Amino acid sequence: MNKHKIPKISTLLYFIKPYPKYIALMFLLILAAAVFEGVNIVILFGLLGTVLNPGSVPAADGNFILSFFSGLIQAIPIQNKIVAISVFMILVTIIKSFLVFARQIFTYHAGYKIWFDVQKKIFEKYMNADYQYFLDHKQGEMIFRAFSAPSVMGGVLQYAGEALALTAQLVMVGIVLVSISPEVSAIVFLFGGVFYFLTNFIAKKVSYNLGRKRTEACEEQNNLLVEFISGIKQIKVFMSEKRWFAEYVLAMKSYFRPALKDRVWHEIPLNAVEIFAIVMLCGLIIVFKRIQGDAFLGQLSLLGTFAYAFYRFMPSLKKIGSLRIGILGNLPIVEALYSVAREKMKTIPDGDVCMGTFNEAIEFREVNFSYPGRTKTLENINFNIKRGEVTAFVGSSGSGKTTIMNLLLRVFAPTDGKILIDGRDIKDLKLESWLKNVGYVSQETFIFNASIEDNIVFGRERDLKRVVEVCKLANAHEFIENFPEGYKTRVGERGLKLSGGQRQRLAIARAIYDSPQILILDEATSALDNISEAKVRDAIKKVSHDHTVILVAHRLSTVVHADQIMVLDQGRIVEKGTHQMLKTGSEIYSELYRGEKVPG
Repeated sequence: MNKHKIPKISTLLYFIKPYPKYIALMFLLILAAAVFEGVNIVILFGLLGTVLNPGSVPAADGNFILSFFSGLIQAIPIQNKIVAISVFMILVTIIKSFLVFARQIFTYHAGYKIWFDVQKKIFEKYMNADYQYFLDHKQGEMIFRAFSAPSVMGGVLQYAGEALALTAQLVMVGIVLVSISPEVSAIVFLFGGVFYFLTNFIAKKVSYNLGRKRTEACEEQNNLLVEFISGIKQIKVFMSEKRWFAEYVLAMKSYFRPALKDRVWHEIPLNAVEIFAIVMLCGLIIVFKRIQGDAFLGQLSLLGTFAYAFYRFMPSLKKIGSLRIGILGNLPIVEALYSVAREKMKTIPDGDVCMGTFNEAIEFREVNFSYPGRTKTLENINFNIKRGEVTAFVGSSGSGKTTIMNLLLRVFAPTDGKILIDGRDIKDLKLESWLKNVGYVSQETFIFNASIEDNIVFGRERDLKRVVEVCKLANAHEFIENFPEGYKTRVGERGLKLSGGQRQRLAIARAIYDSPQILILDEATSALDNISEAKVRDAIKKVSHDHTVILVAHRLSTVVHADQIMVLDQGRIVEKGTHQMLKTGSEIYSELYRGEKVPG
């Protein structure tokens, strides 16, 4: 949640102000429907007066609204005024109902349109954010704000439109009632004022705070669910299900407790309003009867009109209170969405030079790098990789090997120093043109729940002949052909239907699909058994021809044939050379060599 106080009205205005035409049309429909609601009340007053006093239309007594509609009724070419008024009322009701229906459909359309656009915008912001952003935020929180929060916001906007329409309706009805009887209207407004302050208190002091707790609990549930699904294998192996179950139940309770309290407070004004309304209406009848005696019958048209107005007024008042509480209860979710939408995502600036082919060398010159809030991960890194060479990086965990790969992939930018590609600073190159020259295989490759073919193409232009070609180079074609559906075989969530070695060979095929000139292999065999490693290593050898290969390895068997090996220790390159040079003439590498039985 954003810890800074955000003006509540700004959260909604921020999302709707890009749609002025939608808002203008909605206001027009709301106003038109409200006007016809008021016209209905006036016509009803005239109809009741005419029924109780046949042959005439009730006197307007200088009232502009009543005079105007009395003139309209008189102009209707129907001699029987009861019929005339009835026809007019039917016509007005049809128009009003059409306007209300049009406003409702349009409000839903506008709400869904804004919901769609906001959800797209949030996903686009995530897509353009730098890698550090994803390291700094929980997955569950991000999923909630990209998927669940926009749907809630769409609902809030629809609630707001409905509340505005009902408010306009009540205002118009109120104007008509005042024109008919200011004294009786004052009692109605007093009742409405009490109800408004009651719902306002509940919405601001209760529902908003409970809504904030629900938002935090929803995000925590998402976080736990993502962790549980991602780590299900380890959770089952270590029999830790009870821990995740207990945490998830606790998060559920944190949501349902405030949700239940909110519903209880939500129902209080809804039930109270009906009692107050009936008490007031019956009270008015008793007062009129006691004051006017038998003359009370002459006020039946007035009381009947107010009774109908109450019939229309009371549900609207109840619904406005309900909508207001609902809006305030969900506003913390909209504020969370507002904070993401307004957040300035840090991105690595793109260059403006379009790179062609890689021709000469990659050079790191005095490169330093630090993660936010941490000491230096890399310090004074200098090396040169010539085109066509195989360069390996070895060292203990945390020594900075993968960070160097991330800098090459431009996932991060150096804190200091330069990375030169054919003599040009990498930051000056268009990212797309640079990455087209790079194929990448990581230790934990990303395999998604689609076909083998889809996992290799990976959203690029589809060439089935090339798919088979790269799979043969990656030693993957044989096992793929053994599946009943071959390249159309779906691999399951995170590729769980495949072995680790099979996933890595698909990753190698994916990496070389676009014929890159540079291959970056970040511990591509470290998580595999010996047989799978041998197959993957053989695949790497096959695809390494005519490529510049940069690899990170724990197992020295992967790097013995490298043209040069860089040994890292605590973020520094401490040793360089070939396998033959380093196995006897270095301290750290020779220790790694003695600890692992490596041929050669």
